[in-house]
Amino acid sequence: MKKMAAAVSNVNSDVKMQSIKEEERVVGYVIRLEAGDAVPADRRILECASLKIEEAALTGESVPVEKQSEAPGSSAKAGDNKAKEIPLGDRKNMVYMGGTVVYGRGTAVVTAAGMDTEMGKLADALARAKENQTPPQKKLTPLSKTLSVLLLGICVFIFTFSVVRAGDFHHKALIDTFMGAVSL
Repeated sequence: MKKMAAAVSNVNSDVKMQSIKEEERVVGYVIRLEAGDAVPADRRILECASLKIEEAALTGESVPVEKQSEAPGSSAKAGDNKAKEIPLGDRKNMVYMGGTVVYGRGTAVVTAAGMDTEMGKLADALARAKENQTPPQKKLTPLSKTLSVLLLGICVFIFTFSVVRAGDFHHKALIDTFMGAVSL
């Protein structure tokens, strides 16, 4: 079923349009986007008509974003670093892995695939992030260890005291006393 449900893209190849599986996509392929398509790779839009993409998985935008083929800040000079400073959510000429085309159509060229995509970079950063304890967790860890040892000691004391007090060292009496101590 996984092979049957594999996503496909419509690719311009040798002057004709053909469908390829998403795992076969290559950076530089020109791909057609239509309403309902999932975006499995980062792409730069070449042309579009009323294209709207839902990018909530990556940017957190709650409404679909209208896309355009012109780069934001395209009026900036070639040597200007302004283009590199544009936030991810404001790049209207890009579509990103994890998005879904909700309206319109367009063509786009694959710029990144797999772990090279923005979503892949995010996943890599999350995988490398350390699990640090919060300050309250750091303070409560020694307390919980102390309380555990203290409670275990009390259970052992009650078991021993109950066995000695009852004076009955038969198997059934020991099991009953042990179960009472464990329930504490």
